[in-house]
Amino acid sequence: MDPLTVGILCMIAFLLMMIIGVPVGIAMTLTGFVGFGYIVSMTASIGKVALIPFTTITDYNFAVIPAFILMAQIFGVAGFGAKLYELCEKLLGYHRGGLALATVVASAVFAAISSSTIATVVTIGVIAIPEMMRRKYDPGLAGASVAAAGA
Repeated sequence: MDPLTVGILCMIAFLLMMIIGVPVGIAMTLTGFVGFGYIVSMTASIGKVALIPFTTITDYNFAVIPAFILMAQIFGVAGFGAKLYELCEKLLGYHRGGLALATVVASAVFAAISSSTIATVVTIGVIAIPEMMRRKYDPGLAGASVAAAGA
C-alpha cells in the first residue's frame, strides 16, 4: 500500500476510535504508531516510541516550565496576582467580562516575554483562574479565556 492509502485508513481508524469512545491521546498514539510502522518499519516505529518521550522532556520549551510555575506561585502567594487583578478590574471593569479581557491582555504580554505557549497558560492560569473564581466567573469562561489567550 502506498502512504496515502495508509494515511486514509489511519484517519478512518482514528475516527472510528473517537466514535466508540477511545480517549484522543490513545487513538492518536495507536494510529500514528501503526501508520508509521506500516509505512517505514515496525522497528523504526518502536524506536520512535522509545525516543519521543525523552526528546520531548529534554526540549528547552519544557525545561523552563518549572521555573515559570515557581514564578507564578511566588507571584500568587505574595499577593501580586490579586493586586494586579484589582488594578485590571479597575481599568477594565466597566466592560462586561473585564477580568477575562484582562486575562487575555496579561497572557499576550507574558507570551511575548516568554515565547512559550505552555508556560504562558500555566503561569497566567495559576494566577487568573483563582481570581476569576473568587469573583464568581463561570469556570468554563475562566478556563477558556486562559487557554485561548495562551494560544
